[in-house]
Amino acid sequence: MPDPATGAERAGPHGSLWVYLEMKNIEDYELVQLYDLGGRSHPVTPLVTGKNRLEIDMTRLSSGHYFIRVVMKDESKVVQIMKNKF
Repeated sequence: MPDPATGAERAGPHGSLWVYLEMKNIEDYELVQLYDLGGRSHPVTPLVTGKNRLEIDMTRLSSGHYFIRVVMKDESKVVQIMKNKF
């Protein structure tokens, strides 16, 4: 059974807000997409921060629910994230 993806928020410097995802071999991703509940796509620049860990800056997005789709060579995962105001 594949490892489930996990995600959480973390506060960054200067009021920024990052979401990190942990998933086996996520650093070898081919595509990362971010969608809101209305199905609108939002541009993201993922940052690999370690083995099995990827981070996305969500500072400029409004509070709400989002879906992050990670496509890798042999599988894809969708993780739901709720962005809160800090």
